[in-house]
Amino acid sequence: MGHEFLEDCNEPCSFSEFMASAGGRGLAYLGEAGLSTMMPENMNPAAAPLLRALAGDNQVSLEQHMDIFTGRTFHQTLLIHKEREGKCVRTVTPDALQDLHFLARPDFGFSCEADGNAFFADGGGAWFSTQDPGVRKAIEALVARLPDSSSIDELVAAMELRGASVDEAMRSRIADALMRMTLVGLLTGSTEPLRIARALSAKPIACPMLRADAAAGVLHSANLRHEPIRLDIIAQVVTPLLDGGNDRDALIAATIAAADAGRVTFQRAGQTVVEPADVAVCAAEHVDRVLGHLQSNACLVA
Repeated sequence: MGHEFLEDCNEPCSFSEFMASAGGRGLAYLGEAGLSTMMPENMNPAAAPLLRALAGDNQVSLEQHMDIFTGRTFHQTLLIHKEREGKCVRTVTPDALQDLHFLARPDFGFSCEADGNAFFADGGGAWFSTQDPGVRKAIEALVARLPDSSSIDELVAAMELRGASVDEAMRSRIADALMRMTLVGLLTGSTEPLRIARALSAKPIACPMLRADAAAGVLHSANLRHEPIRLDIIAQVVTPLLDGGNDRDALIAATIAAADAGRVTFQRAGQTVVEPADVAVCAAEHVDRVLGHLQSNACLVA
């Protein structure tokens, strides 16, 4: 935090000024990386109508007004070439999401039931409620499939497997619910399915980008959910080997070899571990730690 104050180039500007500069370079606004951040209703439902009225039919102006109203100082803005701006469709409809794969946070699930409504929420405070039994079953199927993503087809198939009958009207209501959950930040849409390992396999596979970053000595990378992940020195040794061809013994052997080469050192009680048997024990402990960390943080492919 606060790194921007130490940057060589730090010239704060308003969002409108940023977009004016981008426009002068042939670029136009597409949206924010987090779709839910573009919705004033998620910031303050009572103020949303006023913010939309002030902005008119202009998303850049709406973003600027939301910045002023909330004190927001950070954006994750996606830009496109100016000539493509006319092709942007800013109205999000259920039909536009039909081919996407939806992913929720690992802590997303059923929260409570009140007045005939089933509430689903995550640890971030976002929630969604429904009185529709079919929609409820679809969301329950999505929860059961975590940490994997789920398409509408997969949710329908899971419901039918449990004896539910899903017609086109029900499918449309499910699509509408998924859209609303995406707009409030409960779900993230992906054009590709995500298949994340639920448990450690005998020969684990880490995602290719993570293996490449670890091999390059990168300290921070991203997991399959596009969340930041830290790679310490042992992870930099182990992760490049997680290509499905190495078991735990091979990973321990590689870690011992790294210790023998002076690449890593182990300490206990403030003392460097030097005895081969103790080095082997430490290597095994650290390999298990790294594998557990990668598995629990959505870094391993199913």
